[in-house]
Amino acid sequence: MQQSIFCLIIILAFVAMLAAFHLLPEAVIFNVFSSLFAALIGYRSYTRWALLLCCINVLAMTFCPLLDSGGWLSLKGAVVFVCCVMFFAIAFGCNKEVAQNKRFYY
Repeated sequence: MQQSIFCLIIILAFVAMLAAFHLLPEAVIFNVFSSLFAALIGYRSYTRWALLLCCINVLAMTFCPLLDSGGWLSLKGAVVFVCCVMFFAIAFGCNKEVAQNKRFYY
């Protein structure tokens, strides 16, 4: 059940990334929200799924023509903040996973 939800979100994020490149630049907004989902699953120690979603979202936010325009400085700041939250949550989830595994080995 969880893996099917993760796969669905990743597929939707990938389609939104492709749409943001060519068809609909506003589709990058879905990638911003899926970055928050990646932060949530990264915090819960699903790091592989979170990093895959993270790569898709960073690519979408980097190459989206909507964010490259000069007048969207507040949106760029919000995207950078969301990316920082996403990476910190994934790092914290990795740290929790290592601490949990260390308890079983020692």
